[in-house]
Amino acid sequence: MKASIQAYGMIIVFGLLIFIIPELLNFGIYFSHMNDLSSYIVEVIEVNEGINDNSLYILKQLSIDNPEFEIEYQSKNVNSTYKIYDVKVKTNLKLNILNMDYNIESNKKSKRVLY
Repeated sequence: MKASIQAYGMIIVFGLLIFIIPELLNFGIYFSHMNDLSSYIVEVIEVNEGINDNSLYILKQLSIDNPEFEIEYQSKNVNSTYKIYDVKVKTNLKLNILNMDYNIESNKKSKRVLY
């Protein structure tokens, strides 16, 4: 009786690991890509000293190249000459083993950017 319970327990744990490990890898890959994308957007904004025509073109191209991610950015005034930009990259990830959607979000803030 003990051996059969132990065998069934190992089968269940092994089966769960087979389903959970790919989900965790998928989560890690998505979050890594989102983090890189939000860092790149912050760099584009800082290099162009804010959002101008050149940076808008790059941001639109990034949203076309990455349709699975929702890119948001907004500016906040620090004082009359400086702004800080908040960048959010969001996506919905489907967890198949739990049959639910999970929202993943990566946030970055730029340093001071000239107005």
